[in-house]
Amino acid sequence: MTYQAPFPRCVYILGDGLLFDDIIAHMLASVTNLRVIKQVYAGESALLTEVNEYGPDVILLTESNRYSIEQILAPLSRMSLSTDLRVIVMSMKHEIVQVLERPAGQIHTRAAAQHTIQGVGAWSELFELVAGKQL
Repeated sequence: MTYQAPFPRCVYILGDGLLFDDIIAHMLASVTNLRVIKQVYAGESALLTEVNEYGPDVILLTESNRYSIEQILAPLSRMSLSTDLRVIVMSMKHEIVQVLERPAGQIHTRAAAQHTIQGVGAWSELFELVAGKQL
């Protein structure tokens, strides 16, 4: 008998509540066995509460006028989060996806390694990044 985790990996999508966010959430939820939580940025306090509550494996940030990436990473760096947390930043304007992940054993997001991936043009490529594909 193979071991199966009690809960599937969790992806927390944070954005403006635009159709772009909805499409990503729908595709991830319908094609993968990920738990998908989609939220509109409502401030640092709400973000920290929700990240503590859901304990996501992946935080997917879509391009937003409500927040900057630094504004999200700063409070996350003060939290005790999973060492395999992956933060993915997606833009509607550019074919560039940024992936930030902590090296094994690191506690702070500030120590995250940043990878820039160009041309994520297929849903399958996004699914692989969210599912934890090695970079």
